Amino acid sequence: MNTSFVRGILGRLLIFYSLTMLFPFTLSIYLQDGSSIGLFMAFLLTFISGISLATRGNIDQMDLKIREGYAIIVGIWLLAPLYATLPFLFTGAIPSGIDAWFEAVSGITTTGATILPNIANMTDSVLLWRSITHWLGGMGIVLLYIAILPSIGMNSYHLFRSDILGPATDKIVPRLKDTAKALLGLYMFFTITQAILLVLAGMPILEAINHSFSTIATGGFSTKDASIAYYNNAYIEIITIIFMIISGGSFALYFQASRKGGLARIYKDTELRTYLAIIATCSILISIDLMIRNSANASTAFLDSLFQVSSIITSTGFVSADYETWPNFSKMLLFILMLIGGCTYSTAGGIKILRYIVLFKTSWAELKKMVHPKVVTSITINDKTIDHIMVTTILQFFFLYILTLFVSALIICGISNAELFESLSIAATSLGNIGPGFGIIGPTTTFAELNEGTKFLCTMLMILGRLELITVIVFLRPEFWRSKSSW
Repeated sequence: MNTSFVRGILGRLLIFYSLTMLFPFTLSIYLQDGSSIGLFMAFLLTFISGISLATRGNIDQMDLKIREGYAIIVGIWLLAPLYATLPFLFTGAIPSGIDAWFEAVSGITTTGATILPNIANMTDSVLLWRSITHWLGGMGIVLLYIAILPSIGMNSYHLFRSDILGPATDKIVPRLKDTAKALLGLYMFFTITQAILLVLAGMPILEAINHSFSTIATGGFSTKDASIAYYNNAYIEIITIIFMIISGGSFALYFQASRKGGLARIYKDTELRTYLAIIATCSILISIDLMIRNSANASTAFLDSLFQVSSIITSTGFVSADYETWPNFSKMLLFILMLIGGCTYSTAGGIKILRYIVLFKTSWAELKKMVHPKVVTSITINDKTIDHIMVTTILQFFFLYILTLFVSALIICGISNAELFESLSIAATSLGNIGPGFGIIGPTTTFAELNEGTKFLCTMLMILGRLELITVIVFLRPEFWRSKSSW
């Protein structure tokens, strides 16, 4: 492996990453909130570290192969949260190292789980940094780098592909840099649009920016302890619902529809239609359950259920109601949604809708073969045939995801005081990058009660979930390091 090339790219990514710390630093100076020195120290240390790595590396040969791609992706997703802890530590906002690491990993992986018992005590500039980590992690640091900075070669597709969530492999436009710019353009458009609408709905401008960063990245960090429920504003909830659903859909599909096909192309997409159908069905079922068992008002029940369904399936994690008080049927539906996730090319976590569609169609095809052994079947989605390699990869991912989920839940049972369902909830919400769960990590509590071992395990699950398991597993295999072949 060309370690010099890897160091060079990681150094440049860190330099780019450090510059984003100047935004909360500038805000701190403007507000004079006392965090400016700590934020500047964090920027300076990150910038110097980036310069050090970059000068010790060499990217002139553009020698980016698959192995270097894996190393860079895993490297930046470990370095990014590590340096994201510095603003928390240097400003004194989170004095504990493990807690600062947890908050940083949760931010950059867009999980939105927090250990902060009182967010109101945080300065506005530090809260902005929390939201920025969401926004950077949502679309991907590497993707932003490819879109903004000079090209690092044709093989940078290995980086791009590893930083995009889901099994999709198609490029949006022929040139990779144009693809990255197209996705970034949509990402910024939705972010700005939501922020403006939230301000018009009555949310203060700085809070609107924070919540917009969190929503479009499907992160879930809020500036209030009660999350969106704090505002008690139906317009704010509706705006947030709309943009959570948008962010859980495919950005690639949105771009393609904007160029050709319009809304008709969006409507014809199998994955998006399935995604919207799941949201609608679960929202209706939960609202009926709330009306029958909790005697809830019809409009309130539907708005609350639609908000929480949208929040969970997109892995955003915002809260508009205490769903711990909901009937067991409703809570079980929300837990199932934690295992589903949004669409490919979205910022949502979870297993992804497309994988479930492929698994369902594969199972149905195998059942047909049992009845008609000689029949020839092919799996198609949106008139495109899914090849055997993708089916195998999806089966592999699904098995590893479920195995990781249950093994992690078992470990959490052993090292913490969490009960069985709480342990499963902790594992599911961390691996799926969702945020709040049930029990001790419910919508009105935080992860602060967990012991340090459980917090650290949760951060590892967050990173595994954000990188979709296989990237990290390949990186950890001995032959990845021992093999001398060029791959």
